[in-house]
Amino acid sequence: MSHADQVAACTIKVAVLRVRHDELTAELGAARVAAEKAYAVHRLAGNKSVTPVLPGGIEAGTLSIERGAVDVHFDEGKLRALVEESAPEQIEPFLPLSVLSLKCVFDLISEKFPDLVETRINPLYRASLAETCEETDGKLANTVTGETVKVAEVSRHEPTGKFSYAPGKKGTAAVLAALRDGTVTEHGEIVPMPEDRAAAAFGAIVGRIEP
Repeated sequence: MSHADQVAACTIKVAVLRVRHDELTAELGAARVAAEKAYAVHRLAGNKSVTPVLPGGIEAGTLSIERGAVDVHFDEGKLRALVEESAPEQIEPFLPLSVLSLKCVFDLISEKFPDLVETRINPLYRASLAETCEETDGKLANTVTGETVKVAEVSRHEPTGKFSYAPGKKGTAAVLAALRDGTVTEHGEIVPMPEDRAAAAFGAIVGRIEP
């Protein structure tokens, strides 16, 4: 098999399996919703698990049914009074994280505890500089002196083959139609056809492959 044929075959396989994955994911989601309704009643009756039984009486593992969630809603006033009286050592001061963003709090900490305050480059600005460095091989201009300074080493790696694929409505419809027509298998393989039709099909696919 040539490289072009190999790429074409992989592309079809990915397309078919992705569409099947989406279809099965949706089907599984619907099945879980229906099952959870039934299992909720089953768990209320005291049953903690069920066993899938295949034809022939073969058991296929165990499905555990979770108990209902348990929430504890404290009466904060009563809880505080109880702990203050019975376990006062468990009452402790704390600083809510939300107040750390207040300028007055930051200024106070900076004044009283300057050793706790550090400086950094604004994260968004740093990210923009990183994008620039990708294009300049790690060099940035000092806007004051005009000097160009190499501030980073840029490593460029070989493509790993990682990819993304979204069939969209038209692609999904096309793949499902091919599955119904029997021109591709559920595993994404092309069903053997007469040699001339197969060559034409592969040629059309290869023509759509971007370099």
